[in-house]
Amino acid sequence: IKDMEEWQYMFTEKTLKTLWAGKPMLHYDPISFKLFEEWGFENDTNLYGDEIINLFKNFDKKDIQDTKKWILPFANRLKEIDKMPENEFNQLYTNSVLIADRNRQKVINWEMWYDNIEKWFDNE
Repeated sequence: IKDMEEWQYMFTEKTLKTLWAGKPMLHYDPISFKLFEEWGFENDTNLYGDEIINLFKNFDKKDIQDTKKWILPFANRLKEIDKMPENEFNQLYTNSVLIADRNRQKVINWEMWYDNIEKWFDNE
């Protein structure tokens, strides 16, 4: 971890258990979203929707206290998903399960893709 401030942005067992179980997941904050990708996992962009993806990809850490920027759109996205027609929801869910399974395989084969653990703890 190059910036020691990033220690607070590590995954907990809640994230790792969901990955291990191969369940679809959404991170409700942009830091976890970006960290997920940095660690080599795949975020389900369809599940998030365009608005959340744009907010998360363009997020600046200095805005961390302004949670309204992403929490309200995130809640609105959950409402959109809840109101989807069944066939549209099933397509979204099927795709999410495929992505979750690919992420699970990365955890199962951790040593194959996570070749140099020291790089995350290098403070140079």
